[in-house]
Amino acid sequence: MYATCAALGSVKPNRKRIAGIDASLLTDILLDMCYKWLRAKFEELGGNDQTAKGPTLAMALRQHIIEEYGVKKSAEEKRLKQPDLDSIS
Repeated sequence: MYATCAALGSVKPNRKRIAGIDASLLTDILLDMCYKWLRAKFEELGGNDQTAKGPTLAMALRQHIIEEYGVKKSAEEKRLKQPDLDSIS
């Protein structure tokens, strides 16, 4: 869910956009960034079975997606939000 929204830059992409996604948008860097955020949030919220099965992690993810992609941002803001490739290991 997160990687698709990030690749399309949309809070709630429709089925047509998802079906037509260019797979090259789902880069290793993008997937790694999404995974690292989600893993860190999972650990922050307890990192256990209850965290994985309960609604808190999903709600945090939805909120994060809204914060990242819910408001139209200027080109400069988008450029500044790009992941620092050197910091991802």
